[in-house]
Amino acid sequence: MIISKYQKKIPPEISIINAIEFSSWRTFSQSFFDRHPGIKILISDIADNLIRGYHGNKILRKLMDMLGMAKLVTHTPFFTLPTQEFQHELLNKIDRQEIIRVISDHPVLIDLWKNESDGLHIHLVNYHAQKQEIKLKIPDNSIITVISPEQQEHEMHITSDTATLELDLYSICLLKINKEFK
Repeated sequence: MIISKYQKKIPPEISIINAIEFSSWRTFSQSFFDRHPGIKILISDIADNLIRGYHGNKILRKLMDMLGMAKLVTHTPFFTLPTQEFQHELLNKIDRQEIIRVISDHPVLIDLWKNESDGLHIHLVNYHAQKQEIKLKIPDNSIITVISPEQQEHEMHITSDTATLELDLYSICLLKINKEFK
């Protein structure tokens, strides 16, 4: 395994999945702009000014939205998904790790915050139009307190590695590992 200078700084309790070691990993050949740095600088300056204008000027933003210019950014090779083979290899590798994650039918944003006073905060945002049932993969023997606008607050004692909950708009889960049962 290749260890970079950044991996040496990562605490031992955090596991690393090195995607470069996957059999489905592939590197991309040099792009047209990498082979022509002068054109790259010119296009980069134009793109930078357009992005700054988009975020800094309401009228320009409306015009660019009407023209569908956001697609110029999101429909580029920088936003393509990896191959199905690579996705499956990564998901299989992740599934064997003790990583906090969400399993859902529709998109959910998960954001983790560590707080010294009350443990780990798991922020969940539902990007689906309706509420959905999700599975939250967390360490065994955990206690989570779920705070959401609809249900106020409730506590769950998790004996397996999965908590099932209904997510409407958003929830914040306060996670504590129950050391008594470990």
